Amino acid sequence: MVSPDAGRRVSGRVRLTIFVAAVVLLPALITHLIPARRDFDPKPINHLRKKQPEVVMIGDSVLGGSIDPELFAKETGVRSVELLWNGGAASAAWYLLLKNHVVAADVHPRLVCIFFRERMLTDATFRTTPTYRRFLESLRHPKEPVYRAVLQSDEEDKSALGRAIDWLYPLNTRRHVQQEKISRLAFRIAAGGVSIGPLRRRVNEIFDPVKLREEIMDESAEVSGEKPEEFSADPKRNFLPHIVETAQKAGLQLCFVREKRYPLPDGTTPQPEDIKRYMADLRQWVESQGCLFVDLTNDRKPDQSMYTKPGDDHIRKGAKAEATKIYAEKLRPLLRQP
Repeated sequence: MVSPDAGRRVSGRVRLTIFVAAVVLLPALITHLIPARRDFDPKPINHLRKKQPEVVMIGDSVLGGSIDPELFAKETGVRSVELLWNGGAASAAWYLLLKNHVVAADVHPRLVCIFFRERMLTDATFRTTPTYRRFLESLRHPKEPVYRAVLQSDEEDKSALGRAIDWLYPLNTRRHVQQEKISRLAFRIAAGGVSIGPLRRRVNEIFDPVKLREEIMDESAEVSGEKPEEFSADPKRNFLPHIVETAQKAGLQLCFVREKRYPLPDGTTPQPEDIKRYMADLRQWVESQGCLFVDLTNDRKPDQSMYTKPGDDHIRKGAKAEATKIYAEKLRPLLRQP
């Protein structure tokens, strides 16, 4: 006959086993059934092959808001222009866009331009955090040795316990994806089934920190962290040399276009001495590699009236045509070169 104490111990073990299975093992099993990362998106490759652009421009939202591709094509006399941009894109995304979209599509544009500000070309980790990881995953294949080497995946630095947790719960490092899905669902419900883009932009406008705080917010702090570092083209530290090498191997003429930051009332943009030194070194290295370099910083245009708001580097919608013509004037001579 089993004693009451022994029965309670057995019952306790059964409950503990059920608890472990329900709380620990079941979620682990479910997470292994869900894809751990977003799949590579091949659709842009097919689009590029179909369009066969003569000029390809790569950048972030500042590029997207500054240039009308159809007007640029008309102003420069080229057949077609393709803009590859995404809000928050930086050097890691630009490397992947060039390698996995432009080169993979086997198109041969006359000019490939990469638009940047300040130290974005050599700040490898800038905008690679979970917020931007979903977009980066759509650009890269499962095996990207250069991407992993430059960003120095922290997998090797994790403890045995950390690696075990990641293996058991692979979606633990994917929390940002679930947060994004919840956000999209909420916007979709609020938008009543129509496109969520306008609603999301309206929410961003309403809760703009500049408006909420009623003060000027300088966007410069958000560009590459404004690290006071000297220029370096070390392939172990940043994507710049890999971008150049990728273009060279594909026979593409690469042009780096430095966008103009928000200027002073007289149209000039102040530059600290460390930035001047960095840009001079960057330009020298870029041109030594056979690439082109265009800098709008010292031009009077664009002026303050063309920007969205004080401290913001984005061109307002009503000034996009004028900004396009400014860029067309700068880049037109490069398209005439043999």
